[in-house]
Amino acid sequence: MNYLIHRRIFMLAAEYVLGTLKGKARVRFLKLMLLYPPIRPYVWFWERWLINLAIQDEQIKPSDSLKNRVFTRLELSTEHT
Repeated sequence: MNYLIHRRIFMLAAEYVLGTLKGKARVRFLKLMLLYPPIRPYVWFWERWLINLAIQDEQIKPSDSLKNRVFTRLELSTEHT
């Protein structure tokens, strides 16, 4: 698999920052960041974007369908939301 395709790096960096990239895939991505420094700005982009999202003054409530998809993806229960 060619990990150096822009779209693939962008999505892997997003999953890495969100914490959804797990196990061997996460280790592989960490190694790629060490071997190919041009990948790092993708990670920095997602980190900055999420930090800015987290510190917004107004809270944006996600729709129930979006929340359910996120919880399903993260394998979490929606009982306490």
